[in-house]
Amino acid sequence: MTFRAGYWYWLALFLIFSGLGSLVAQSLPYRRLIVDKVGETSLGTLYDLTEDARGFLWIGGTHSLYKYDGTNLELFNDKPDDSTSIVPGAYVQVRKCRKSDGIWIGSNTGGLSYLDLRTEKARNFTADSGIPGSLAGNEIAGLYEDADGGLWVGTNQFTLHYLSPVAGQRHFQRFRPKIPVDGSMDYTTAGLLGEIIPDVKNPDLLWVGSRYGVYRFNRRDTSFHLFPFSQVVPYFYRQVNLQMFMDARGYIWCGTAFTGLCRLDPATGRWDVYKKEGQAFASHNINNIQDITLLNDSALLILTTVDDAWTMPLKGGKPSFHSISPLNGVGLSQALTAALKTRDGDIWISSNDGLIRLTKKSVLWPFVFFPGRNPALDKNNWQRAYAISPDRRQLYIGTLRGNGLLTYDLENGNMSALPYRKPESPEGSDVLMDALCFDAGGRLWIGSDTGLLYLNAGERLINRFAGSGPDFSALSEAQVSALFIRGDTLWVGTKGRGAFFIDMSTSEVRQVETGKLSKTSTVNTIQGDAKYIWLGHDRGLSAYDPAGKSTRHFDRYSPPPLGLSNDQVTALAYDAAGHLWVSTLGGGMLRLRNGNPQQPCFEPYYNNEVPGGNVVYDFVICDRGQLWLGTQSGLAVLDTGSRTFVNYDIRDGMFAKIGSMIRVPDGRIASGAYRGFHFFHPDSVLYAGRPPVPYLKHFRIFDREVDLPTQVDRMESLTLAYDQNHFSFEIGALNFDENARTHYAYQLVGYDKDWVYSGARNYLSYNNLPAGHYTLRVKASNKHGIWSEQDKTIPIVIRPPYWQTLWFRLLVLSVVTVLAGGMYHAWRQRQRTLQAQGIVEYFANTDYQGTDVRDILWDVAHKCMSRLHLEDCVIYLLDESGEHLVQEAAYSLKSSRPGDLSEALRIPLGQGIVGVAGLKARPEMVNDTRRDPRYIVDEKPRLSELAVPILHDGRLIGVIDSEHSRRNFFTDYHLQVLKTIASLCAGKIAQAQAKELMQEKERQLRELNRNLAESQLTALRAQMNPHFLFNCLNSINWYIIKNRPAEASRYIARFSRLIRLILDHSKDRQITLARELEALRLYLDMEAMRFEHRFEYSIDLSPDLDPEDVMVPPLIFQPYVENAIWHGLMPKNAPGHLRLSLRAEVDVVVCTIEDDGIGRAAAAAQRDHATVKRQSQGLKITEARIRQLGGQSNGNTDPVRFTDLYDSDGVAAGTRVEVRVG
Repeated sequence: MTFRAGYWYWLALFLIFSGLGSLVAQSLPYRRLIVDKVGETSLGTLYDLTEDARGFLWIGGTHSLYKYDGTNLELFNDKPDDSTSIVPGAYVQVRKCRKSDGIWIGSNTGGLSYLDLRTEKARNFTADSGIPGSLAGNEIAGLYEDADGGLWVGTNQFTLHYLSPVAGQRHFQRFRPKIPVDGSMDYTTAGLLGEIIPDVKNPDLLWVGSRYGVYRFNRRDTSFHLFPFSQVVPYFYRQVNLQMFMDARGYIWCGTAFTGLCRLDPATGRWDVYKKEGQAFASHNINNIQDITLLNDSALLILTTVDDAWTMPLKGGKPSFHSISPLNGVGLSQALTAALKTRDGDIWISSNDGLIRLTKKSVLWPFVFFPGRNPALDKNNWQRAYAISPDRRQLYIGTLRGNGLLTYDLENGNMSALPYRKPESPEGSDVLMDALCFDAGGRLWIGSDTGLLYLNAGERLINRFAGSGPDFSALSEAQVSALFIRGDTLWVGTKGRGAFFIDMSTSEVRQVETGKLSKTSTVNTIQGDAKYIWLGHDRGLSAYDPAGKSTRHFDRYSPPPLGLSNDQVTALAYDAAGHLWVSTLGGGMLRLRNGNPQQPCFEPYYNNEVPGGNVVYDFVICDRGQLWLGTQSGLAVLDTGSRTFVNYDIRDGMFAKIGSMIRVPDGRIASGAYRGFHFFHPDSVLYAGRPPVPYLKHFRIFDREVDLPTQVDRMESLTLAYDQNHFSFEIGALNFDENARTHYAYQLVGYDKDWVYSGARNYLSYNNLPAGHYTLRVKASNKHGIWSEQDKTIPIVIRPPYWQTLWFRLLVLSVVTVLAGGMYHAWRQRQRTLQAQGIVEYFANTDYQGTDVRDILWDVAHKCMSRLHLEDCVIYLLDESGEHLVQEAAYSLKSSRPGDLSEALRIPLGQGIVGVAGLKARPEMVNDTRRDPRYIVDEKPRLSELAVPILHDGRLIGVIDSEHSRRNFFTDYHLQVLKTIASLCAGKIAQAQAKELMQEKERQLRELNRNLAESQLTALRAQMNPHFLFNCLNSINWYIIKNRPAEASRYIARFSRLIRLILDHSKDRQITLARELEALRLYLDMEAMRFEHRFEYSIDLSPDLDPEDVMVPPLIFQPYVENAIWHGLMPKNAPGHLRLSLRAEVDVVVCTIEDDGIGRAAAAAQRDHATVKRQSQGLKITEARIRQLGGQSNGNTDPVRFTDLYDSDGVAAGTRVEVRVG
């Protein structure tokens, strides 16, 4: 919304500031606002306007229909290539539909359009002689929608039309009155029929305007009755429409060119005419009525072409004339074409140069215009300082180039001046008054450019201060820029001469010089508390402790939080919490927490939203944590809680570069300006407008606008394809505030973590969004920072690509499942085939040579169960009787190791599934054992069973049986594999059985031979024992002959012990080697005694030979020992030695008997010379025993080996005998 600039603008501004009245004459309680341009679009000539249900204004122009939201325009016009666009303009009739969400648009050249506001697409109706029921003409003169939704249309060709409200109806009924003149006119030349208004009392009547007068149309009988004018309305450049209005009493008000304002009393047919007289020129536009509307309950508002606006009392009287239209280039009023009273009470008027808005809303910035209050105050009077009088009734104002010290009465608004000029130039301008301050006695201290002044309470004469002390001379001519009173001390700041303090009881002046606060500093502001005096100057901020004469200084060289953001400090003030606020020229605002200079913490507040926003000249502290700032660009409001700024500038009727500011007792703020001050209450500004109503428009995908079923703002949701995830919206807001400015924020819930604040940018875009569910939220704020009460929301669904959808995944899963199932089935079949081949090849190629039947059966059971994945496999064999099948091998939970079968089951042939399979010699497969009474429970009940007989040459050998806990487990695959295995193994089992039978026969034969051998050994032992006894008895006899009874007794004792051992040993076939050696030592001791110890003996055992673990036949070594003694050692003339050594070899015990006797040759020679020759039976018997026991090993066939021993000279040195016992 823009205001007309130039002379008229400043004239209007003057009128507002002067307080002489509003832009509308005082008889109309409205302010006028001009809208001639929106953005870059100049509105030009406008004809008609309406307000839709949502609050948009629809305005008919020459070439376009405008949709107006208060800040932005959207244009609709004819597009030949788009059948849904509206007809060509100009658009002279715009009506909101009563029964539907749309508007009717009448053109004066192109016909009629219905614009559906949900889709913003048009349905057009035009004149076409070839189409029955079309319009008679394309120049629309009047539109009226009745209570039923039927549309009445007046056009050229002097025709009234009716369109039924039935959905989709496009055919009009036509009605024509008779032409009330001679035959020189036809319907074409008769012109327009319209405007159309309803009768306020009778719903069956319509009133229709024409150039001849007003027709009353009866809807029931379709009859016309004319109430004629006194003269026919002439046409000049184009046909002229008659404007009409019926008031509550039934009077019809109408008017058009030359007629003025006419009133018809239908009861009498009388016409009353009202005109504006005394026109300075003659024209057909004089008294040319453009529109008649109801202003209020008692008056009409009449709009004219050049006569501006009239108001007409409804109950009689004369019209009043008002100036609400801007003047055109020749000094005439703009043509006012139509008026609309909106829901908020404003009146919008279309004209030939844009829009005029009449509003009762108060101005945001009331202005106290000094000349308007007191004409004598005619100078610049730029305000530099304010002060409130002690009685809180007067506002004192210090000015620059003005009328001196001004006073403003806060109760009645009266103003006066207290001038003061320099004594040396009494005719010059009043002095600059830059600081004001009241002391406790009511005296007003005034800082001026000519020194320190004062005004005593109750006086009107300003005095010059005369002080004392050595520093008074420095102050006397200084420009005083800041004042502050604490107790009896007046603190004074100057331009370029530093700071002073004055003891008001003595008038003594002392200058302050400390740190960076020097005698040349410019002090702009002074503030203080109980301890510190704060001085804001051109080099920063100083905290001076008068009691301790100490100073803390802060500047921009130590930036916040320890210092300042700018050295030019302009104003200081404490808030209610005790924080010290500091304004700067270019550094924005700072807050010193708790006002504590000893622990400084400066918090900066920067206003970067507008140029000059951080150049702050003055500020006031208000309620609710708000600060109002006078900045280089205007006024700004700082919300300290949210740290946000709201800015007002010249666009809002605000003077830039605000001067001094003060808050008066009733809460209003005075803000200095040129020749006056803005005087407003903060709440009246901040809460003056209504929150904007956000909406969405122009939805685009990849920057191309999308044709949606309805406007995007009316869509309940948006569903997009996965490749439509780059989209954008434009944001709008209904905001009809004066000088409206709108800020926007948006959030895509599900993507954005927080709101995105875009300022005035009304465009949002998202790229490459992943598939998912989102909700777009949009809100808007007015220039006061008030956000919309409700967010605009729209759910957005981005569908995933088909390959990410559930149905596709399910389809793929189904296909994959089918394929996998097929592949698995094929693989399973292949595995089964390979499995079957493997197990068949295994049994076909396995050579069970040397394997007994038991091992074969266990191997078959194990391989069947493991390779066929069975729960168990049991093999039965037919017993010797041929009547029972006996479990021989089983792999299951019952037995999982060969040889671990317990409680073998015996099943008679013909009983149970196994018995039936054996009896019938054919397989039996049972899919549900619960239904088969033949089922016999072995380990635990199972639900399916397969029994396959093992047949060899047609003869039953046994049965392979398997059970499973799942019904219908066994298939033809299992049947065929087990049949093949049974067939392959039948021969092997039969062969093994035959072999076992043969081995059993061989075993029996071996047992028979063993028994025979044992009998022979027994016979040999029987032969050997008498021989040994004979020798012993000879020895006893020898002792007796020699008369050696003691030796004989000892010998007999040992002999008896030996005999007992021999008798014990004779009971066993084999004894331990330890027992054998025990008997052998007794024997050797007896022989040594017998031969008077002519030899010694030793027995050596190898370490790896355990005599307790080795079994040997009894007396197996004794004959060879005896032979060595008797035939080797005894014939020797010298003592001899006998050594026995025993060692273990594979499966044999080797005993080596070595003597150092005469040798075998000498012994044989002695036997040859003997008288009686005996054959040695002991050695033969023993060798026979050894052979029976299998004494051969290591390739040796001779169990006893004799070796002759010789010394180095070749003389016989004894004999070695090696006996090998198995």
